[in-house]
Amino acid sequence: MSSTNRSFGGALRLLSRVATLVLSTSFLVSSVSAQFTPDIVSGSGSAYIDGKGLYVLGGTTTSDSAATFATPKAFMIDLSTAWSVASPAFKSLPDGPSAWGSGSSISSDGKSWFNLANNTGYVYDIDGGAWNTAIPADNNIILDTPLKAVTDPDSGLIYIPNAYQDPKTGEIAMLRVDLKAKTFKSVPMMDVLKGVTFYSATWSAGTGRLVYYSTWADGIYSYSPSKGWKKENAKGDVPPPRVDACLVSAYEGHKIVLFGGYSRLSSKSLNDIYILDMDTMTWTKGPDADPSNQRDSAACASSKNYFIAWGGVVNNPNKDAMPDKAALVFDIQSSSWTQQYDGTSARVVQRYVAPRNSVPGILGGILGTLAVLFAIMGYIIYRKRTKRTRVRDAEKAGEDDSKWFTKAMSPSNIKNIKAKVMRGSS
Repeated sequence: MSSTNRSFGGALRLLSRVATLVLSTSFLVSSVSAQFTPDIVSGSGSAYIDGKGLYVLGGTTTSDSAATFATPKAFMIDLSTAWSVASPAFKSLPDGPSAWGSGSSISSDGKSWFNLANNTGYVYDIDGGAWNTAIPADNNIILDTPLKAVTDPDSGLIYIPNAYQDPKTGEIAMLRVDLKAKTFKSVPMMDVLKGVTFYSATWSAGTGRLVYYSTWADGIYSYSPSKGWKKENAKGDVPPPRVDACLVSAYEGHKIVLFGGYSRLSSKSLNDIYILDMDTMTWTKGPDADPSNQRDSAACASSKNYFIAWGGVVNNPNKDAMPDKAALVFDIQSSSWTQQYDGTSARVVQRYVAPRNSVPGILGGILGTLAVLFAIMGYIIYRKRTKRTRVRDAEKAGEDDSKWFTKAMSPSNIKNIKAKVMRGSS
């Protein structure tokens, strides 16, 4: 090949590389510029998977919480990676049904995201990325109030308090959703809870029950599929009354996080946070968020060691508005608000340890220690008795082990053994 042809070929290769670089750079720029950022909404339906994502559907982009302003937009905040509150890791999802205050929950297998919107059961296939109608419309479902849905991980059933009205009696009941059978059924509500609106609910997997919070119903209630409804007597830093607050479970439901909400007493949104220990039913107050970040009607999640809130609305006597910061992150371990979420960190599994002044804990420790001591003493006595028995048996036979060993290893015996070995080998 001539030098001219080689030069021409080299020039073509150089131009090709430059073109590839330009195209790659333009693609990168367009990808960055097209990064998805959702509008801030309140009253959305939200559900989450620990360490995977917070899923958000619908809501309103104005401070007027009304279904007529509902949006069909859906998106996810990635909880598997690290991000700052100024720039959460958003991912746009296909539009779903227009919804405000929809009962929203993740299926027990983590593959489906359920939403009760417009009296119909919709499901988003998390892996397939598509919306489907799971259960047809039921006219007995109540639509005019925001609803909360929770999933029992053992049975796979989804419960939505105060979402169903019996067509014969008119009684308000809890809706039970069976995604496998594709059915809606009613479950009786506790009388004091019937018709209560703007409540909060979550599921405590560690204790196997639904946790229900509402200021109208005087605090915390629980529902167990096997035992029914129960009024819980919580102690500690009991939160003041509120409605439309975040309520999520953490550490397999051994901790419950309550944040924000709206105070009917002061006519404003709140910025305080409380942790409920489900094993001791004790509330502990954390530090307040910045006053500018008070909110109610927010989307919420618990992931790793963090509580996450997004969106919501700021209601106060002067003016209603959207919060200054769309995202908030609270570090449960250090009990502090932070600017960073780290989905790559190890999750600390918390379990209840009885306080030192706990009588049951002290008695249990004493009994456990005594049991170990008795076991050791019994073993020592057994060994001594066994040893004495062996010595008595040896004395009756006329010689003990040491005498037998001395006789067996005497010079005359060793000489006889060697002679037998030599004869056998010849």
